[in-house]
Amino acid sequence: MNELAVHPNVYATGRSKGLISLLERVWLREQEPGDGTFYVVSGFANYNGGVRFFPVFRRHVERGGKVEAVFAGSAGQNLTSRQVVRAMLECGAEVHVVNRKRLVHMKSYGSRTRGGDTLIVSSGNFTGPGMAQNVEMSVLLDHPTTRDMGFSWESLMSRMRSQSWQRYKPTIDDLAAPVWRLLYDEEASNIVLDATAEVTMILILGHADTVRINAAPDTRQARGTQYFWLSRDCYDFFPALTVPNARGTKRTYSCLVRMNFVDLGQKEEVRVTFEAENNLDFRLGTGALRGTRLARSGDVAAISRISESSYELRLFRQGTPMARRLAAHAVNFVGHRGKRYGFVSNDGFRDATGIRFGRTSIANGGQDRVASQPYVNVARSGDGGIELAEHGALPPRLRLVEPRPPERYRTCVPLVPLKAAAGAFGDPQRIDDDEFAWVAVETRRLLRRGMFVAQVVGRSMEPTISDGAYCLFAAPVGGSRQGKTVLVQMRDAADPESGERYTVKRYESEKAGDEDSWRHTKITLKPLNPDFEPIVLTAADEGSLQVVAEVVEVFGGET
Repeated sequence: MNELAVHPNVYATGRSKGLISLLERVWLREQEPGDGTFYVVSGFANYNGGVRFFPVFRRHVERGGKVEAVFAGSAGQNLTSRQVVRAMLECGAEVHVVNRKRLVHMKSYGSRTRGGDTLIVSSGNFTGPGMAQNVEMSVLLDHPTTRDMGFSWESLMSRMRSQSWQRYKPTIDDLAAPVWRLLYDEEASNIVLDATAEVTMILILGHADTVRINAAPDTRQARGTQYFWLSRDCYDFFPALTVPNARGTKRTYSCLVRMNFVDLGQKEEVRVTFEAENNLDFRLGTGALRGTRLARSGDVAAISRISESSYELRLFRQGTPMARRLAAHAVNFVGHRGKRYGFVSNDGFRDATGIRFGRTSIANGGQDRVASQPYVNVARSGDGGIELAEHGALPPRLRLVEPRPPERYRTCVPLVPLKAAAGAFGDPQRIDDDEFAWVAVETRRLLRRGMFVAQVVGRSMEPTISDGAYCLFAAPVGGSRQGKTVLVQMRDAADPESGERYTVKRYESEKAGDEDSWRHTKITLKPLNPDFEPIVLTAADEGSLQVVAEVVEVFGGET
């Protein structure tokens, strides 16, 4: 039966919902491994475009079949990658690369078997975007149709080989051959993310995603790997999945990416895995969230791609205004239990949330410049003491110390990142005394538990708090908050200056009620610098705001 499909999930005349589904029909469901030849002709190709089918190709060749591919190459453009060509060769395929002087712009796929020829004509390239999130139309013509129209893959390939094109046939045995210079390196450090790939995945979390996040340590629920189960349509959302599994019988492919767990203030390398021979899922390692209780089933995760291999992950509580706005983008279903996902451009994510994130800077060698609150990093010095490894020297009235337990909160307090103090479930009165550095504070104030020093970055509170000033905070905030400068954690808003969900601002509120009861009608988090706009919250937003601590003293800024 002939079929036409427009993906992702746009239109289909049959059961196949897109190019991947049509290829699975031709190369898997209606194909006996080892029978005939598979064909791939595409002007652009990358590793993730073929990762779904590498095991299929390998099995087909091992059982006596053939795979033939024609790709375009260029010394000046990124058309086909070295990684996909090498993977095809390792599967046993015969690969031809045509120099772009005769640009191969056709995208056709299919097979020639004992039963006849099947042809797929598509607008989708053999790439991750072409297989997943690009809007592409594909038409499958079955054996009777190709026979009636006189089409033959054998004849087409013969005519293509007879053209006077500059054509190369690469081999794994000679990686220094000129053909490899026509292929780009997907893993090169200078790869710049295309603007169309700067997107945020919106994921409605399910039980399997969050059970280990909420499980108590050493319980049965805590066992196993903590990951987020993602859609199979992520071929274009992650870098090349070039690492095959080293154990097990089911073939998987994976890669490592840099993840900024914004709610934790923590960055680490995590693994993305594609299960090519099992359920075709993508899984994102999120071990940093294990046991944190930061997310429950039904909450929203936003995973933003900010460079070729760098991402930021944020969590939003189910039912909050921001979560509802983001959930509207999760239009596709994963599995049959109501889990959903979708994509929104990074600009669209910023417009919906007010959150900003980092961009890749070519000037600094491709390293990410993430617009998040920097934190103090303390390292051991060679003589056994401690030294400030970031942000330079402390102000004169602060001094790093290693106090004995009786001295803590008498002469010194912890030096804490604002992000840690204002964490989603953070309570400065329960800070792990051994987790952070300590600073002796020259002050007339009586120090107590719940106090800490943190650096405030940004100009919104100038001139009182200068950019980079260190402040003494006290928690909890006693009495009225009106007019006080406070550290606030916001669940559904973001500081327009830093893009983070915490902020240091002057607290002002308007109330309504009588002698017996009252309620807030408006809360304003007001900057002192007139160049910055206030953050205004309504009564409906009050539950999404937590006043964490009050600024009681400023070091290094004007008072």
